Amino acid sequence: MWHNLIKITLVSCVWRRYKRTIIALPLLLLYFWLVNLVHHDIIAYATLNNDTDWLAWSFLFKWLFILLGVAVFALVHAGAKIEGERQLENSLKEKLKKSEQEQPNTVSPELDGMFDRIRNKKSLRSKADIVLEKRQ
Repeated sequence: MWHNLIKITLVSCVWRRYKRTIIALPLLLLYFWLVNLVHHDIIAYATLNNDTDWLAWSFLFKWLFILLGVAVFALVHAGAKIEGERQLENSLKEKLKKSEQEQPNTVSPELDGMFDRIRNKKSLRSKADIVLEKRQ
């Protein structure tokens, strides 16, 4: 029973974190397969008709479309990373605001009164300042 619960929890965590990649990667592979399928059809057509003038262009377009697919995949993931960072930043800001609102003044009135004399002084002097004044 615990084994299944751990597996489900692990799968849900991986899905939440990598959902965009899990969906986009098979789509990218499907795109590559389609580009190669079209390229293979062009090669087969050119071979049957003994027309090799377009073969170089076919290879060029094949690699351009593959690079285009990789670029789109990279842009989608770069956008996801930026979006995730923004969501994290916003959630941290909200948590900080909530914690600031929920925390009352932690200083008790008894302790607060003890330091009024120090707080209301015009200037604070250290031991070094006092020793220097005595020497002069």
